[in-house]
Amino acid sequence: MKKLLIERFQQLAGLKPLYTLNEEYKGTDLLEALKDLQKRLTAESFNVAPLQKDNEFKKEITDKVGADGSKLAALLLQGDIAKIVVNEMASPQLDKILKEMGLEDSKFTPGEKIATSAQEPGSISVDHRQKYPKGCYQISLTQAK
Repeated sequence: MKKLLIERFQQLAGLKPLYTLNEEYKGTDLLEALKDLQKRLTAESFNVAPLQKDNEFKKEITDKVGADGSKLAALLLQGDIAKIVVNEMASPQLDKILKEMGLEDSKFTPGEKIATSAQEPGSISVDHRQKYPKGCYQISLTQAK
């Protein structure tokens, strides 16, 4: 009841609760979100390498992704973490696609000893972004438990 009342006040104030940003993916697994991302990348003229289930991207893949003008994207899934790598020149396109999907950066609220995630269970968010020296841009996605 209290949660419904808070939601109603947020609606009246024109605020959108954090957990509704990517409600489309709430309750689905990370693999389904990656399949959707793969379709969207393909629609943006990316060549998407087959899904990897290793701990890290294979060197041959990152070398191809990092090559000048590369439109190759690679996806990796390991448990509850997914990684996407594209050429750093294509990073704005990847960021735009993730935003369109409603996948926002993780939000953390500071706790007394440990920072706790403000994500609703089941929601998928961008955990961190990283640039590699060879021209690669990697984003990690996590699903809150």
